[in-house]
Amino acid sequence: MIDQIPFTTIQATAEVKVFIILALAFFAAAILFVAFILISRFSKNNRQQKESILRNYFQRTLNAMVIMETTSSVPASSHHFKLDTLRTLAGQSSLARQVMVNQLVSVKKSISGSSSKILEQLYIELDLHQYSLNKIKRGSWQKKAQGIRELAELGYQPAIDTIRKFIVSDNRTLREESLLALVRLDDEAPLSFLDRYTGTITPWMRINIHYHLSKSDARKLPHFSRWFSSSNLDVVLFSLSMARQFRQSSAIPFLTALLSHTDTRIAGLTLETIAALEAHELADEITNRVDAFWTNEKLSTRMVRCLGRIGYTSEHKYTILRYLDHPDYTVRFNAVEALYKLDDEARQLLLDFNTRMNGILSGAIEHVSEPLLQ
Repeated sequence: MIDQIPFTTIQATAEVKVFIILALAFFAAAILFVAFILISRFSKNNRQQKESILRNYFQRTLNAMVIMETTSSVPASSHHFKLDTLRTLAGQSSLARQVMVNQLVSVKKSISGSSSKILEQLYIELDLHQYSLNKIKRGSWQKKAQGIRELAELGYQPAIDTIRKFIVSDNRTLREESLLALVRLDDEAPLSFLDRYTGTITPWMRINIHYHLSKSDARKLPHFSRWFSSSNLDVVLFSLSMARQFRQSSAIPFLTALLSHTDTRIAGLTLETIAALEAHELADEITNRVDAFWTNEKLSTRMVRCLGRIGYTSEHKYTILRYLDHPDYTVRFNAVEALYKLDDEARQLLLDFNTRMNGILSGAIEHVSEPLLQ
């Protein structure tokens, strides 16, 4: 009987079975995938709900404790009760500890002075500084960076030596976070790492370091000229930039040597720094370097701008006048602007030159003299 069943029928039956098995497998996979999505979403929502509850509680409690500490009439027992409650909640899970740290950082950003110190003390009393230190010791590079940032935000100075090790890290983010942390934590010598630093200083780092230094007592700022002779060109450029932005006149005597630097970026920034510091005493030094800078358009432009700020003798003005014959238009235009704005004598030199040249500079003079374009 079996022998009478066509072969094609048997083959078709086998194909149907394979199809059914595959369909069931795909169906089961789809059910598992949907279940995974639902479980993940439920878990995420549950975590977010717990985090929200903890965040709101921690925020209210921290605000209350800060107020209590600044009010002498509040009994110490109330503080201890709240502290024990926070310690118990923070010890329940890593989620609770992280939310607690985040709230300490968040609240600290909105206050200052003695109130800020209260939060730094709570960070230690709740043993959360150890939580951040553990991230540095055993976490991924992302966790390490997070731990460094937390320690810096909450002013834990004993971590300075631990953080300093990451200055030479191969990971750029860790290097940047460690440098910024040292600037914030090391009150005595916030930029001492520059003595041996061999890495780059990115614009992001420069902006953040400047921001934190700007909040410090100007009398405690280091003398940035200390690093003008560094072998790391990034350090020299950074130091020049900081000397200029903080208008550190103590750097003026050390700027002359940098005018002859082989790196044109440093020579150019030196000219900008001299102009910003209004170092009139260096005008002769700059005038003597006309021939050295002439073939470089960028240096010539900065030189003209600088002399336009600090020049005061006829020789300085005639030096600028020479640049009206420079082959680069940008240099010539800046020379016109420098002479026009320097003083009456310089302006007359410009106008006389324009007359002799049959008004070739009239357009540029009209431009620099138009108030709406300034």
